[in-house]
Order: sequence, then C-alpha cells, then structure tokens
Amino acid sequence: MTKWSWIGIVVAAVLAAGCGVQQEPATEQPAAEEEAMPEEAAMEETAAEAGEPAEAEEVTAEDVGEETAEAAEAAAKLANRKRQEYMERAKTEIQQLGQRLDDLRAEAEELGAEARATWTEQLDELAERRENLRDLLDKVAAASGDAWEDIAQGINKARRDIADAIGGAEKKLEEEMTAAPQTDAEMEAEEKEE
Repeated sequence: MTKWSWIGIVVAAVLAAGCGVQQEPATEQPAAEEEAMPEEAAMEETAAEAGEPAEAEEVTAEDVGEETAEAAEAAAKLANRKRQEYMERAKTEIQQLGQRLDDLRAEAEELGAEARATWTEQLDELAERRENLRDLLDKVAAASGDAWEDIAQGINKARRDIADAIGGAEKKLEEEMTAAPQTDAEMEAEEKEE
C-alpha cells in the first residue's frame, strides 16, 4: 500500500469515529434517588456509565490533520520495521546458502581432478547467483515506499531457486561420492603399488 492509501484509510477511520452512533438512554424506570437528580447530572452519569465523555468535543480539521499525520508516521515506522525484519531474515538465509556452498566445495575437493573441475564450475555459478541476491537485498534497503516489497518477492523466488539448486547439487554430489571409484590420491597410491 502506498503512503497516500494509508493516509486515506486513517482519515476515513478518524471521521467514522467522530461520527459514531449515539446510544439512546435506557428506558428503565428511574429509581427514586435518580428522580431527584437534575437532568444535566443524570445525563453526565448515563454518559459516564456508557464510557462516553459527558460532553461531545468539537473535532476540528486541525485535529483530524494532526491525527492523520500521527497515523501516517506510525504507519511509516511499521513499514520500516517490517522492512528491517525482512532484511535481517534474508541476510541470514543468504549466509546459510553460502555455508552450504562452502560445504559442497569442501566435499568436491575429495573428488578426482576432472570431477572436481566440473563441480567447481557449477558451484561458482551458484555462488554468483547468491551474490546477485546480496545485490538485490541492497536494493531493498534503498527502495522507497512499498517498492521494496516488489523487490523482496523477486529475492524470495531467487532464494528458493538457489536453495533448490544447492539441494540438488548436495544430493548429486553425495551420490557421486558414494559411486566415485577413487580420488586422485587413491589413484596415485594404486599406481605406486603396481
């Protein structure tokens, strides 16, 4: 929602609150003590029992403007807090993706030279995609108004795609590691024995 939409909602709420429906006084028979009370005091007591002010305050355009400004400021603070929380959560997720990539690199080092070269290329591509996520996250910080939410949707999709790709790579590497006949070190040791 844009800033003006929030302001419109707040103004409508303030105006609706100022135009509230008045409750009619109860039609019960007054007690003997209430009959003796002056009419004005009885109205104040009824209003106090209903939780309403004894006299209606006049609402001015200035009052509405001040309340609207306060509401807009509160909405802006809420939106900023929401953005900050999103950014912190996204940074954590991007760091976790980086850790998973580092773990994959370490495992790929145990493979033969040819397989290791293939894995290095694939992991470099995933690392580049992860860096693009970081760049997009910087754009969230710099975006104005609600534009950051559109960028965040793109980040979420890209993050899911990368996480799925890393998951697939983890599974494939695990399969390759269990099926891999030998690493370079094992091959060299075998050659020396012959």
